[in-house]
Amino acid sequence: MDLATSGRSAVRSRTAARLSASTGARYHGAFQRYEAVAEANGLASLFRRDGHLFLYPDRATYEADGLAWGLRQRYGIEWQELEGQALHAFEPGLGAHHRFGVYIRAGANLSDPGAFVAGLIEGAARRGAVQQRARATGFRFEGNRLRAVKTDHGDIDCGRAVLTAGINARDLALQCGDQVPLEAERGYHVVVPDIEGGPRYPVMMMDGKMIFTRTQAGLRIAGQVELASLGAAPDWRRADILLKHLERAFPAMSDRLEEGVIDRWMGNRPSTPDGIPSIGPSRLSPDIIYGFGHGHSGITMAPTTGRLIADLCGGGHPVIDPKPYGAERFR
Repeated sequence: MDLATSGRSAVRSRTAARLSASTGARYHGAFQRYEAVAEANGLASLFRRDGHLFLYPDRATYEADGLAWGLRQRYGIEWQELEGQALHAFEPGLGAHHRFGVYIRAGANLSDPGAFVAGLIEGAARRGAVQQRARATGFRFEGNRLRAVKTDHGDIDCGRAVLTAGINARDLALQCGDQVPLEAERGYHVVVPDIEGGPRYPVMMMDGKMIFTRTQAGLRIAGQVELASLGAAPDWRRADILLKHLERAFPAMSDRLEEGVIDRWMGNRPSTPDGIPSIGPSRLSPDIIYGFGHGHSGITMAPTTGRLIADLCGGGHPVIDPKPYGAERFR
């Protein structure tokens, strides 16, 4: 290895360590917070702790991914290595392509994210929250104090607002004095209604960078990264790539992939250049609190983000240090 390559590797390692420290803080306590809010809203059956299985073609490709696993180890994540026959006994539907796996018992998932969010909305309504549907277009201030959110249905008077509009937060944040370089990192998913012959556990296929998860609607395969403008038409060939990887990983499912029964979807992940979300007060007014830009990990980071926003709005001691997430880092 020459000095230039060695230097680049060292920079990548330091950058990964810095980002993992930021991410680890936001993941801290996420499981416990999810369990608590699920129980409080009658949604415990939707929160699953079945673990996660990471698949590799062989041990060599796993060892080449050593930086990521070293960071996991640093933060106390434990796992079980499975190779050859042991892996295929653990996940019987696997094809011959994958011969090495890593199982993290502590992994969790939502079996129906849409129903979970709907349940949280219903729970908030029972506690007095009022839902108003409108498109936010701007803000009305007196000095630096917020007086209303402007919408296509008229102004909504308020003294504080939380901006969690995903990829659509970029233009609203600009009105608050912050030019956050937010871009759509688009992801695709397909849902196969028949899960017979598929995985028993949530599976992350590392050579395809996609995940297979059993949901109430069927087997959901999600992944792909596509940087594109917000209004660009979907490229459904990326969904077809997901299905091809599914056939390779779980060959018994190939005869169930009939056109017309597969649900295809594309969404815009709100991503920042440094992979860290924007959480905290806006530049123009302390009355507007940001909470967007979570990229691939919005569901996982949601409980800690919500707790941090509540602390910032209510004047409590922040659950984590908010400084690394401030939008001022882009100024």
